[in-house]
Amino acid sequence: SCVSDACLDDPCLNGGTCTERDGHIKCLCLPTYGGRFCQSGEIPACLQNLLSHLSLLCCAFLTPCCASDLERCEPGWDKFHGFCYRHFSQRQSWEVAERHCRTQGAHLVSVMTPEEQDYINSREYQWTGLNDKTVEDDFRWSDGNPLLYENWYRGQPDSYFLSGEDCVVMVWHDNGRWSDVPCNYHLAYTCKKGTSSCGPPPKVRNASIFGKTRVRYETNAVVRYRCSEGFQQRLNPVVRCLSGGRWERPQILCIPATFQQLKLNLKPLKRHHSTGTSSFNTLKIQFGYGTMTRCKLS
Repeated sequence: SCVSDACLDDPCLNGGTCTERDGHIKCLCLPTYGGRFCQSGEIPACLQNLLSHLSLLCCAFLTPCCASDLERCEPGWDKFHGFCYRHFSQRQSWEVAERHCRTQGAHLVSVMTPEEQDYINSREYQWTGLNDKTVEDDFRWSDGNPLLYENWYRGQPDSYFLSGEDCVVMVWHDNGRWSDVPCNYHLAYTCKKGTSSCGPPPKVRNASIFGKTRVRYETNAVVRYRCSEGFQQRLNPVVRCLSGGRWERPQILCIPATFQQLKLNLKPLKRHHSTGTSSFNTLKIQFGYGTMTRCKLS
């Protein structure tokens, strides 16, 4: 019988020791580490995200706590509460404006606090990144930020036009209140990005990311990993670019698939009637660094 040696690829993290019994693996963890693969022991990714958001709120309401924030914006960009902004008066459709912001490593502006609303509001109508292009009435920011603040105009959103009103404009003469309008309107816009960015995401053993790797990722950008063929995914496959230009530590683990879980595509067996001899069918299965070969008599 064929037995997979999953410990060949050593899925245990942080110095854990891999053991196998009856086809099941178990990691023996060092002190202060835990979890199935000894992956815990640091600040969990969810807590890191919470701390990042708390830092943003701190800068929004308690300015002195940001005295150590010395990061600067690129020339042409203005800084406010830890983010960089650039206004463009040339009128574009929502899609063109968002695409242009992305070429700058940014997105159409998201509004997280009343103070940010007051800062962004100018003397012309302008696009925001808020839209419900994916699901009707489910408005989301194009930069992935959560919807923590709203400033809708009275009676909005209303989806008045049958053709759809999936994008949100800021009405400057009414305290910057929001209204949903068709995305093909041509309006001015403001791009927003963090003062820092991340480089390419960290490499993960036996895994790669979806899509093409970029040189620069804006703060809060996320990437998703997928395991190589012959490996199974364990834990969260997503990582986020945190403020300060660093990535979350990847949690995903790619462990070798068991023999039963592999899809075996055997070539048809052929019998040589003229000689009466039998051919052999060889099956090779890759497990991490090891290769097993099984021969079956036809």
